[in-house]
Formats: sequence, structure tokens, C-alpha cells
Amino acid sequence: MTTERSNYAAWVRRPGAAIPAATKLLVRAGWSAVGRYLPGALRLLQPSDVRRARLAFMRSAGGPASDAGLAGSATVWEERPPCQLTLAIGSCAVRGEPDWHTPFDDVEVRVSLHRWNWLLRGVTDDAETLSREQGLNLMRSWIRACVADERFGHDAYSAGERIVNACLFLWRDGGQIPQDIQQVIAHMARQVTTHLEYYPDGQTGNHAFNNARALWFAGVATGQQEAIDLASAIARERLAGLVTRDGFLQEGSSHYHFLFTRWVLELLWLSERTGDKGLRALVLPFAAQLVERCWFFLVFEPGAGTWRIPLMGDVSPDFPPDWLLSVPWSALACRAFRPARLPRRPTGRGWADLFGVVEGEGGESPASTEAHTAGGWYRIEHRPWTMFLRAVSSDGRLRAGHQHHDVTGYALFQLGEPVLVDCGRLDYTGEPLGTYGRSAAAHNSILVNGLGPSADGPAWLADRYAALQLTVTIESQDDQTVVVLVHDGFARVRPEPVAHRREWRLSSTQLQVVDTLAGRGACDVSVRCHWAPHLSLRSVSSHEWYLDDSALVYACTGLPETTLHVGHAETPIGGFCFPAYGSREVCSTLESRGHCDLPVTCTYTLRKT
Repeated sequence: MTTERSNYAAWVRRPGAAIPAATKLLVRAGWSAVGRYLPGALRLLQPSDVRRARLAFMRSAGGPASDAGLAGSATVWEERPPCQLTLAIGSCAVRGEPDWHTPFDDVEVRVSLHRWNWLLRGVTDDAETLSREQGLNLMRSWIRACVADERFGHDAYSAGERIVNACLFLWRDGGQIPQDIQQVIAHMARQVTTHLEYYPDGQTGNHAFNNARALWFAGVATGQQEAIDLASAIARERLAGLVTRDGFLQEGSSHYHFLFTRWVLELLWLSERTGDKGLRALVLPFAAQLVERCWFFLVFEPGAGTWRIPLMGDVSPDFPPDWLLSVPWSALACRAFRPARLPRRPTGRGWADLFGVVEGEGGESPASTEAHTAGGWYRIEHRPWTMFLRAVSSDGRLRAGHQHHDVTGYALFQLGEPVLVDCGRLDYTGEPLGTYGRSAAAHNSILVNGLGPSADGPAWLADRYAALQLTVTIESQDDQTVVVLVHDGFARVRPEPVAHRREWRLSSTQLQVVDTLAGRGACDVSVRCHWAPHLSLRSVSSHEWYLDDSALVYACTGLPETTLHVGHAETPIGGFCFPAYGSREVCSTLESRGHCDLPVTCTYTLRKT
């Protein structure tokens, strides 16, 4: 099977491709060397007003604080009742003073211990609430064990999360932040400022805004106006680039959209707490857009009375999807944007419980077909079906983000119940199952010669190789909605170009998907369908399958071979989906394939029995 790397090696030998590719490789190698050996030089990438504000803050903050003094300011450990610290995967029980240097195989689990996310989970989860005294005890224990190790300060994102989580935990009931904790927050704010996350060549993503959020909280907590000025300079620059003009986080992930909306709403809450009209004026327009787009993703299943979102793009390790579902129901969110009829909130507690929840009126908010070309998000509503599609053109430049190789992929619900799922992503470890979740093979997509429509390759890919142009059109009639996606992503697959058109036809009784590949010669074609975990497939004939417990039948024509993968962790991986970071469920992946002479048309039909 062709790999992206071997295909790229063949592509650069085409006329006119080698020189741009070599140039791109040298540029990336140069920036990598700068980041490794001259990290201070990366500050030149910061906008000029950010650099000035950063310098002013560093001058006002003075020299490095005494780590010994910081650790010594924390009181000694006091025995308290046992408690659970919720981590990115699982939890750890605390029955005495914790071992903060406990090793974990997954770095995201390790850093979740040091980001203090468990403070917020400790007051919102259904388990026994973490008391203020227990939280302070745990924070002070961490300070004694870790604050003197400057390596913890190199990760500005984690230092920033510690700041915000501590402030929210200690302020949630109107309480104050003790002086010793203020001193540590000021120290961590200096660490964030030293390691601001601005990177070259389009690699500055949402982390720099997260740095700003932390500095704003730190400035308020410690009375450092210079920290607030720096936070303001960063936030103004970052928000304009991170939020699309139609209100989505520009990183290609439904879950990260909720996470980022939460960050912006927390700054809105801070503006209300402090009476900062400038901060409110900055974030309120973005908050309103982001909250409104949260409703774009929400799907209600009347039968179960539950809400869910399609997990398209990365699943964040910080907080699970279920914990963030309540964001649009928070009193904060409703002050920014509230639908004409607010439905009843999701069951279970979550982020919204930190700020007050608006319960809603029951039922669901009316949903309609929406096309947002700037963000590249599409929601199609037709009778019992809800379909989500993400499709956005690319100039091929490598950019920070949490998008997957999901062009032509889609997620499908029937009466709010998932039928075809986007598999999500297991973890960020680089192990086969984690990298599988990003690939086209983990989406309801089509592959040509083993490659998906978008380039899934190393960072030195030339822009022209990875560029992709597409168009999406939607036409609705009385009993049919037709969605058409046309793209040129397969032009890189071989010297003889392949053009692809995918068409979805939704009616009251069926969904029909038609793939048309145009070109000359022959190629290997494979199409994958990932079914929701509660659905099992039973073969009716060589090309037809019955979906148990759903009264649905799926049929494929045009591709002669079919393989059903159920919980298959070896290559070719299939039959897994990932509902939260580090969590996996077995599902059914149906793969149809064939060696086809072009042009060729393949049709897949999902119909009610």
C-alpha cells in the first residue's frame, strides 16, 4: 500500500517540485534549530505590542522569586479524608501526601496531574465535593514538591492552567486567595510570560490565547496591572485569528470549540467580577458567536433524553466532552447568547455548575440546515436525519490545529441517535491507535491507492503538495436534500490526476452516497463506514448488511470486496471509536474496496426496512 511519505518522495521528482520542496525543508530545519538552540530568538515572532507589554511586565515583576521561599510559604501537609484526583485518564486516590512525581506512560496524564484540573472536577463531579481546605492542602503540597523545579515552568500552558484553576476554585464561593497562593500565582505568571507560546510558520495556535487568559487571572489575583496589559495585547491579536468570521474556533475540532468557548466565557466572568469594561467589550462579541456555534454541534436524542456532539477532530485531554456539554446552558453563556427557546440542560454536572445553570424548558431547540463556509462546517437536517460534514479548502501551509484528515468524512444521526460516527482520537502518544484516529481511514471517507483526500504526512511537505481546493453545495426539495462535495485532493496521488465528487442524497427513508472518480487508468479504491458502537452488522448478501436494533439496511455497489473490522488493533486498524481522551469502544468498521478502472462510480445506500 502507498504511504504518504513514499508518495511524496515520488511527487518531488515531478518537474518543478523538487526545488520548492527542498526550500521548505531547509526553512523548517532552520526554525527547528532556532527553537532548540536560541529559544529567546522566537520572541521576535511576537507582535510588537506583545513584546513591549511583555518587557514591561518582566521589569515590574523584578527578578526571579525565591523558589525556597515559595515552597516554604506553603503550610505543612495536614491529614484530611481521602479524595480522588481526576486525571486525563482515570484518577488517583489520595490518602496521604501525594507523590507528585508519579510517572505515567502518557505525558498528557502526567501533565493533567500538574495542571490542577482536578480542582474543578472535584467540585462539579457527582462524587463527594472537594472542600476549600482540601484543595488548598493539595495545592500547597504540590508547591512544596514541585515549585523549585523550573522544568514545570517551561510548559506555559500547564502553568497557565494551574493559575486559572486555582483562581476559579478559590473564588467560586466568594472566597479570597491566601497570600502564599498569590505569591505562587505571581511566580507562575512570570513563567508563562517567559515562555509565551508564539511559534514560527503558522504554528501559533490556541495556546497563546490560553497564556493570555492565565495572565489576566493572575493580574487580577495579584494586583499586577502589567500582567493584565500583556494579556490584553495577546488576546486582541489572537482572538481575531482564532475565531472564524462565522464564529467557530479555527482549529477543526468540535470538542476544542467547546473548550475554547469555555476559556472566553471565563474571561467574560472575570470582566463581570472586576467591572473591567474593556475586557468585557473585547470578549463579549466573540463569546456570543462561539456560544451560538456550540448549538450548531448539539444533537438531542428524544428517546434517551440525552445530548451529544459529533466528535470531529481531536478530543482534548483537559476535560471530557460530557463535562463541557453544559457550556451553552451556563448563566454566563446565556448572557452572551441564548436561543429563542432554551431546551432542558444535559443530565449530570459539568463546567456550567461553576457559574450557575439555566435549566431550560424541556424538549429540544429547533434545528435547521446550516452551511458555514469560513469555518468549513456543515449541518444538514432532513426528516429523521442529521448529518455533519467538515470541508474546508487549504493552501497547504502547515498550521497549528486539531483537525483530522476528514475531507469527505461525515457523521450521521437518526432521530438524534448516532448511526455513522467520526471515530475521534484515542490519545496524543504517537502510538498506532492514536495516529489512526487522525487518519482518513478512521473517518467515513474514501481512499485512493491507500491515501485520503488530504495529505497526511511529515511536517516538511511542500505547500503545493498538501494544497486542496473544494466546493460544497446544498440543495433541498420537499423530500430530498442533496449535498455535493467536489475536491482536487487526489491530484497528488499519481501523475495522472484523479478528480473526485461525493454526493449525499437524503430522503425520509434513506441516505444514498455516490462517489464518482474521474480520470484514466486504474487505481485501488476503498471506502470505510464506521458504525455507532450499539449497532452490529449482519450480512444479508455479499453486498448487503442488516444493522441489528435499528431497522436499517446498508448496501454497497461498485466495489467487489468487503471486510468487517470489529476491535481490530493490528494493521489495518478498524472497529474502534474514542468517546473521550484515552477511552476506546469497540464498534464495527465496514471496508469496501476494489481495483477499479477509471472513471468509476460507487454507490452506498442506507435505508429503512
